[in-house]
Amino acid sequence: MVMMFDNIPKISSLLAGATVVFALGFVLLFPQWLRRAAFPPNAPKEVTEGSLFTGRLKFFSDRHKFYFQCKALSRSGNFSQYLGNHQVVGLSGLDGRRTFYEAKEMDVEEGYNLFFVTNPSLRGPAKLPINIPSYRFQTDLIRAMRTENLKKRLPFMLRSTAASINRLIDHAVPVRVIDPFEELDLAGDSNNAVV
Repeated sequence: MVMMFDNIPKISSLLAGATVVFALGFVLLFPQWLRRAAFPPNAPKEVTEGSLFTGRLKFFSDRHKFYFQCKALSRSGNFSQYLGNHQVVGLSGLDGRRTFYEAKEMDVEEGYNLFFVTNPSLRGPAKLPINIPSYRFQTDLIRAMRTENLKKRLPFMLRSTAASINRLIDHAVPVRVIDPFEELDLAGDSNNAVV
């Protein structure tokens, strides 16, 4: 009986320590939660998938399942969520695709940088000028993906793809060994010709 009561001070000090850590975390994180920017009025409805922490953890552990669960919770298939102070918007369907490619508010680079903690973030006056290569690539890609451009380039793309596949087959048959770097170079030449 005496041994059982000997552990009570240890347990109570562990509980007190855990309570202090939880309270300190709450005090530090709550002001950030209050300062996060509100979604624009035309943004999709905010959904909460799971609890505040486990739902957000699923974003990093099983993004595919996270996306489809949030999509199912939304009537339109589009949804919004906060990931810390970051606004995450999930889009689906043709209207979602159009919004993704045409809305200036959708910053692909910022969304991509969210996945990598080590990337520097530039805000305010330090923001890079608009003529950076990634911005030009993004605008060229958006322009190339428009329906009228795809219709205009489709015959050339089909011919180029068929020619590349025939070159790959012709090259691979006599050698019977495929060098993936050489094959990717041939495929890259075909893609560059189309764009």
